[in-house]
Amino acid sequence: MDALQDLYDSYKESTKYALSWIWINHQPDMRDTSRNTFRDTGEILHAARLLRSREAVVPDSVLSALAKAVKDRRKALEIFRDTQTSLAKDATSDRKHGVFVNRLNEVLQILMPLRAAKMQGTALPDDFKPAASPINRFAGLSSISDDEASPSGPGPSSDAFKPNTVTEKSQVEADAQEEPEHRLEDDELGGRIELSYVVNEWDRRVEYVSDCWKQAARGSIPVAMATWMTNLTFTDTIGLLEWSIPTIAKDHAELMTKFEPHGRRGRLLRSDSFLDFVDPVGGQLAPGKDLTQDERQVHRDSDRCSCKGKYVGVDLVDRQDPSVYIQRPTRQRESGSDGLETDNVVIEDDPAKDDEVFRLLNESIRQLAHHGRGMEALEAVCCGTMMSEPMIQLIQWALEKTDEGLTMTLVFGFEVLLEAAKGFRWPDEHEENLRNPRLEALKFAGTLRDAILRSIRILSHRNAAGKVSFEHQADHLQTVVDAIDEFRRERRFDLYYQNPWTAGCHSLTLLNVAFRQGVNLVVNNGIVGCVLHLYHALRTADDEPIDAIPVFDYLCQVFKEHLFLGSFPANNYSAHFRRTRGKGWQQNQEMLSMFGGHLAMPLPTSVRHGQPDLQHLSVLHDTLVRNYSLPQHFLVSVEDGRDHRAARSRRRVRDAQSKLRGREFGKLADGVRTAVQPELDGATPIVMVDFFGVFDTCARILAYIAEFAMDFEACGFHQTGASLGFLVVDMHLFLISGALKANPCKKKVKATSSWMLLKRLFLVAVKKRELSDFLWQM
Repeated sequence: MDALQDLYDSYKESTKYALSWIWINHQPDMRDTSRNTFRDTGEILHAARLLRSREAVVPDSVLSALAKAVKDRRKALEIFRDTQTSLAKDATSDRKHGVFVNRLNEVLQILMPLRAAKMQGTALPDDFKPAASPINRFAGLSSISDDEASPSGPGPSSDAFKPNTVTEKSQVEADAQEEPEHRLEDDELGGRIELSYVVNEWDRRVEYVSDCWKQAARGSIPVAMATWMTNLTFTDTIGLLEWSIPTIAKDHAELMTKFEPHGRRGRLLRSDSFLDFVDPVGGQLAPGKDLTQDERQVHRDSDRCSCKGKYVGVDLVDRQDPSVYIQRPTRQRESGSDGLETDNVVIEDDPAKDDEVFRLLNESIRQLAHHGRGMEALEAVCCGTMMSEPMIQLIQWALEKTDEGLTMTLVFGFEVLLEAAKGFRWPDEHEENLRNPRLEALKFAGTLRDAILRSIRILSHRNAAGKVSFEHQADHLQTVVDAIDEFRRERRFDLYYQNPWTAGCHSLTLLNVAFRQGVNLVVNNGIVGCVLHLYHALRTADDEPIDAIPVFDYLCQVFKEHLFLGSFPANNYSAHFRRTRGKGWQQNQEMLSMFGGHLAMPLPTSVRHGQPDLQHLSVLHDTLVRNYSLPQHFLVSVEDGRDHRAARSRRRVRDAQSKLRGREFGKLADGVRTAVQPELDGATPIVMVDFFGVFDTCARILAYIAEFAMDFEACGFHQTGASLGFLVVDMHLFLISGALKANPCKKKVKATSSWMLLKRLFLVAVKKRELSDFLWQM
């Protein structure tokens, strides 16, 4: 099927190129501006004869494209016939296909003598053979793209096609009598090829989603990764269906006729809940059909909103056991033509049980769309208008249209929900996975809530902040906690909320909240940056450097741009630290003259760095906020194997983009997953880092430093908490910088007793914890 699709794309492009040149050059001074292509093959032949009568020079590229179009059309027709996808009863279409290919071949024979002189020696493809008679059984081949096709009705008149002589006029009339009904519309073969491609892509993508959730159930990939890939697949399929279905058929009857050759193969036609009720006109339901195959409909005859969930019991809504409804896949040998079993294994599911699951999912989603969800507050605080659950958004769009039903994309969404549940619950035929993703999401929400509350207590404690107020940060984080509490109070355990895709979307949203709010806290607060600057100085300037702390080494690299202005200081540690905090030399007038120039305010108002560039920190977060639209530079990096932040030449980008256009979705998705998965379970999983735990640890170190500095009361320190900790750090960085400046030949400074104490404070606070100790457990 992929070879057929490639041939289809190839001959459409070649035909479009050749006919576009003929259209532009056959009568350049009398061209009809109301349209941009030919209406029928008679006009194409007439244009070719006009070019011959004027002895126009035809570029070799045009002739090669036309020859390639004829050759590829023949191959496509033969493949299509061999796969038995055509309708034998369509004799009219059989004749039309041969007529159209012959007309293209006649045009080629007319233009061949007009080849440019310098190209006379250039040969056409070796396997090209002119056709003398109709060679196939298919009809309606279009030589232009579907969006450029003219309607079958009478088109606008064009002076470009008024014959200049009686001979030409009679020739055009003769051509019209030969093929009066043959016009350049959406071709039969092209529509069936596109439909076959949609069927195969539907099957492949649903199977890909099922495999992702099976891997998640086995622990091969995180649930968040399976959710992210499912959302990415779903978003990409929405574009495929919205673009393909309207070009395949104009109404429900035509779509069903074209689906007839496919039989009942694949998931798309497996259940009566699919395709029989989809009308491609606007993507709405066919008359009298609905998703649940019973009296319940997405749109009721009475008021649409007031009746949602009106007759549904509490037990049906809140408590549904997945083990009762999600059936185990039944594998059996496929029977051969002789009645004996073959080696092929097929999975047989009971459509009635699947339809029952669809009905329950439909009821739950409709009620949630009407009554609201617990996740809405968290989405409003952190995600803006974007919903964490794609299905809810599609249902809301459907409910806004009173006269229409479920779209094709919504049908695909229900199929993904079912297959995700089956794949996660039954990763193996004989092994049931009893993990409940809904409970895991609620547990993670509670863990995140506790971590944020610890940070709020640190920000709100007067002794921790001193004279610096962190109330605005604490207030914002409190709104996040309130939103999480609202999500945790929603005690629904229906099939939809216990579905791994839905619960995974909740967990992924919570993880995105943790990443976004945690990074903002680390970058914009100043406490973590202060500790990292001191740690870097003790690692690089001390002749007896502090033992490496993996989590701090990792944070220094991750936030090099945000906390170190893009480069690590080599000697002037104090000035570098001041610049990162927006401070000059003379800033604090409350301190004694000895330390009058040192930094004491951890959150300066003179300089605001704004929101950190989260997109460059995490591709997973970047695509999530883009509604799972992968940035082009990242796709190029997937193709050429280089980091997505690396510089590339325009030629390299063009080459990578051309390769991407020919990649199958499954292969491209595997490449994307390979590039993104390290952010979740790799050696340095940026998205999984508990930045609130990092902030807690750094605040504890700064508090130890402040307690240590209380021994210097005689020097006149009036600050407390974070202010005093900042002051002590700045003082030591100033002394280190001064010592290095006094002895330029020395690269290290001999440690003093106070520095040794600072190193012990680090080790006491961190307690030899690794980076893995600061990761979320999901």
